Amino acid sequence: KKAVDSAIQKLRSQEGNKNHESSAETPSTPKTPIELAIDLILHDFEMAEVEPISTYVDFGEREFLVADERGYEHLLYKMVENFLFTSEGKIMDSRLKLNTVVREVQHSRNGVLVSTEDGCLYEANYVILSVSIGVLQSNLISFTPPLPRWKMEAIRNLDVMVYTKIFLKFPYKFWPCEPEKEFFIYAH
Repeated sequence: KKAVDSAIQKLRSQEGNKNHESSAETPSTPKTPIELAIDLILHDFEMAEVEPISTYVDFGEREFLVADERGYEHLLYKMVENFLFTSEGKIMDSRLKLNTVVREVQHSRNGVLVSTEDGCLYEANYVILSVSIGVLQSNLISFTPPLPRWKMEAIRNLDVMVYTKIFLKFPYKFWPCEPEKEFFIYAH
């Protein structure tokens, strides 16, 4: 524990010094088994994401698992009923394009023109584009006019993280239920 705490403190002081030095020192490769263990812990728990995002917070005694046999998509269909055409719980609206590779979005006072990989053109007053941050960072989609600088900065500064969501349901609670209790949930 002492070695790990010391390594974390050293890492934080190096990060603080990076802002004050013109050339940052390259981190050394772990040479001993203890350095390798510390490196593993630092990368797994300290480097992944900021703490409030990467830790589990106990929200109390309430049940949050949704086990609806209709699946999560039923909630989506209920939400879109207000603005898309649906029939018997299914989205029938031709304006919704799923699994379509977008190559260009042109926005003007007259509306939006979207070009797709298969050569189709779609015109609309408004467009909701739901692509991953990785797609936005790779510049696979051309925007005309270009996205504002503040938005491009935000896109560049976000990291693409790999996560696996695992939901477990136990027959009884075996964990402590104190308020503000945090748990690391790590799948390897």
